[in-house]
Formats: sequence, structure tokens, C-alpha cells
Amino acid sequence: MLLNVSANIADIIDGPIARSFPNRHPTFSTIGSKLDCYSDLISHFVVPASLLMSLSDMHQICTVLAALYVCSGIVRQSYFEVTGRCNNGTCIYGVTSDYMVAIYCISMHLLPVIGFRLMVLVLSFAIVFMMFASLTFSLRSRRYDGLDLFAVLLFNALLWLSCLIMAFYDEGNFAVGSGILFIAHLTLAYPLYFRFIELNK
Repeated sequence: MLLNVSANIADIIDGPIARSFPNRHPTFSTIGSKLDCYSDLISHFVVPASLLMSLSDMHQICTVLAALYVCSGIVRQSYFEVTGRCNNGTCIYGVTSDYMVAIYCISMHLLPVIGFRLMVLVLSFAIVFMMFASLTFSLRSRRYDGLDLFAVLLFNALLWLSCLIMAFYDEGNFAVGSGILFIAHLTLAYPLYFRFIELNK
């Protein structure tokens, strides 16, 4: 979780950093775009799918669901390469895949509270939702910029900090603290992050 949130933060800031070098060679721009696509596939699709398989002890249904999620990621990244952005670059179709990292990291704060079996169900529902949300054209995600970018970074930084805290506590003795962190992140999720999702009218 800690490494995956770190990857999410890197994914959010790589675009602004790249755009700060407008005179870079077009080849580097193309290479950067492809690297971004492949790294997103791993951090936003393969890692959550692997977590689901691990928590379910490779249960057949969860393994199939995880495989379908990775396949949906391949499709999503492929059509994103083709369709590009909408409204003159201000948004993309579907929900951006970086939301999956936030969703499952927030959910994982429930693990000390609800246990492994229910956690598998929660993550399964999250993966089914993200399969639909990332592939549909009925939703779209607005681009982060300026203060919005800062808000998204702040939310991911808070997630990173709470994952670090959880890493140093025994799960069995941290149920109350983990529950409080879950509620705190859930409360901040919309004003800092999820408000960028809207219906495509």
C-alpha cells in the first residue's frame, strides 16, 4: 500500500513536471507517454489485482475477477491512447485509474476492523466498480491543475502517511485507530479528490 500510494503520487506529478520542459525532443515525449501508460497498468491494475488474490488465498472466483480487472486495464489504457482527452484537454472519458489506488487503500484501513474474509468482499466490489467506471464513456474525469492538483497531492500524501502509520502497528491492536483513519480519509475523499468525477453529458 505504501509503495503503491508512492507510485500514485509520482503518476500525479509526472505530467506537470514533463510539461515544465516544453522544448524537450518529441521522442522523449513519446517515450514518457508510453512509460506512463505501462506504469499505470502495473500500479493501478496489477497491484490491486494481486492484493485481491493474496488476501483471498488465490480463491478461484477472486483470481478470475483479478484477471478480468487487469484485462480491463489493458483495454482502458489502449483506448485512452486512441481517444485522448475531451473538451480541449480538460478531461478524459471514464474514471482515471489512479482512483483505484485511493479506493483500495482507504478500504484496507478496514482490515483490522472487519477481518480478511469481509475485506476480500470489499475489494471485490471496488474492483467491479472500477472496471465499469474506467471503461464507461458515461463518466469523465476532469484534469487536475493549480490548487486542484495540490488538493489531490495532499489527499494522497495523507494516505501515504496513514499507510506508514499502519506499517508500524500490529493489526490486532490497531482496530480503533485504523477505523478512525478510514473515516477521516472517507470524509476528505470527495472535497479533495473524487469531486473531479462527473457525468458526461
